[in-house]
Amino acid sequence: MQTVMSDITKYISVLKDYRVIKSSEMFDATWYAQTYPDVVLTRLSPLWHYVLVGAFNGYKPNSDFDSKWYLSQYPDVSASGINPLVHYIVAGRFESRLVQAKPVTTLPVPEIHTTEITPASWSIRDRVAHIVSSAVYNDYPAYTPQDTFNAPTWNLPSKSAQRRPESYYQQVFRDAMSRFDALYDVSALNKVYGVLSDLYSREIFVYVLVGRLLGATKYRLPIHFSHVWRMYSLVTQCGDDNTKVMRDNITLHTYDLNPIGHDLRMFSATMGVFINFILEQYKYADIVHAKEGDVVIDGGAFLGETALYFAERVGLQGQVYAFEFMPSNIEFIHQNLAMNPKYRSVIEIVERPLWSDSTTQLSADDRGPGTSLRAINDSNELTFTTISIDDFAQSKALDRVDFIKLDIEGAELATIEGARAVITAYKPQLAICIYHKNSDFWQIPLLLHEMVPEYEFYVDHFVPFPNWETVLFARVRS
Repeated sequence: MQTVMSDITKYISVLKDYRVIKSSEMFDATWYAQTYPDVVLTRLSPLWHYVLVGAFNGYKPNSDFDSKWYLSQYPDVSASGINPLVHYIVAGRFESRLVQAKPVTTLPVPEIHTTEITPASWSIRDRVAHIVSSAVYNDYPAYTPQDTFNAPTWNLPSKSAQRRPESYYQQVFRDAMSRFDALYDVSALNKVYGVLSDLYSREIFVYVLVGRLLGATKYRLPIHFSHVWRMYSLVTQCGDDNTKVMRDNITLHTYDLNPIGHDLRMFSATMGVFINFILEQYKYADIVHAKEGDVVIDGGAFLGETALYFAERVGLQGQVYAFEFMPSNIEFIHQNLAMNPKYRSVIEIVERPLWSDSTTQLSADDRGPGTSLRAINDSNELTFTTISIDDFAQSKALDRVDFIKLDIEGAELATIEGARAVITAYKPQLAICIYHKNSDFWQIPLLLHEMVPEYEFYVDHFVPFPNWETVLFARVRS
C-alpha cells in the first residue's frame, strides 16, 4: 500500500509540474522537438518528455533556459529534486537567478553549430557530427561475446572516473569524422536521408551510423535503454532447458511461444525469439508488414523461425517460400515444421541461395546465422547453385509477390538486382537488412528508389549493438 501511495504522490507531482510549465508559456514545444529529434523515439509529447525525462538530463525547454546549468549553479534547487524550470517559474525569477551561462565551445564542432540554422536543415554529416561531438565523452564498458545473447544492462557508467585531456576527445572526434568520410559515400547517404519517410527512421539511420563509427565504448543505441527488454525474461521462461542443443556457439532450446501470444513451438535462441516475436524485426509499426493471405519470400530462413513468424501472419491462405541452402540449417527447419504441422502446407523450403542469377556456383563456410556465400576455392568443397527471385517466380508462375524479406549476409544487393522484374511488376512490401556492408546503407535504398520511385522508405534497428539487425522497409505510397 505504501508503494502505491508513493507512486500516486509522484504522479500528482509531475502532473503539477506539467500544468505549471504549460501555463507559464516558457516551454517552446516546436524548438524542443527540432533541437532534440530523439524525443520522437519516446512517443511522448515534447512537454511530457521534458517533465518526465529532459529536465534532469540536460534538455533545455527553450533556447534561453539551460536546465543542466541551472541545477549545477544552484545546489539548493538540485538537492530539492524540483524541476529546474518549475523552480524558476515559481521562485527563481523573483530571486533574480540566472538561466544560463555564457556558451563555451571546446570541441572542433562543424560550422553548422555556430550558425543560426534549425536542425531540420542539417545534412546527415551535420547530424552525425552533432551526436559524435557529445558521445566522445562517454566511457562505456566494451561489449563481450556473451552480451550478444543477453538483454543489455541499463545501469552503465557513462563517464570515465578520471577525465582525460581535452585533446584526447578532440582527436576521437576528428578520427570518427575521418572514418565517416572514408567509409561512406556521404553524398549518397544524404540522398537516402532525404527519401526516408519519417523522423524516427532518419534518427535511427543516423544513430546506427554513429554507433558503427564510435563503437560500444562511446555510444549506445536508444534500444539499449528501452523498457521492452523487460520482456526478455518472459521469453527465457518459454524455453525448455531439457531440450538444449548447441548450434555453433549458440544455445538452442525448444520454445513454447503461447505465453507470449503465439501458437508456435520451435528450436531457437532466446534472442532470436525476442527479436522475431517481441520486437517483430520484419514489421515496421502498422505500416510495413506481412498480412493475411500474402505471398512472402523469406530470404535467409536460418532455422525457420522467421518462416513460422510469416506463416502465422499470412495464415493458411497465404504462402511462405523459405530460402535456405545450408544443410545444417535446413535440418532444423524440418524439425521446426514438424512441431508446427498446421503450417506444412504454407511453408515451402527452397534449398538454394538467392543471387542475381540462377547459374552461379558458390560455396560457403557454415557459420550459423552468419553463413555467407563466397567464391569456390577447392573442387572438393560443398558448392551451391544460386537462384534469382525473378527466375523462381517465373518457375512457380506466381502472379503476385506481396512481401520480400532478405537477411542473407551481404547478398542482398545482388538478390535485389535479380528481383527487378518482380519488384517493378508487383511492388511488394520489403524488409531488407542493410547492415552487412557499409555500402548497403546507400546502394540498396537508392537502387530500390530507382526501381520503384513510388516506394516510401523506413529504417529500424533491433539490437543494442550497431553492427547487426538494421532493416530497411519499403512500401508503395498509399
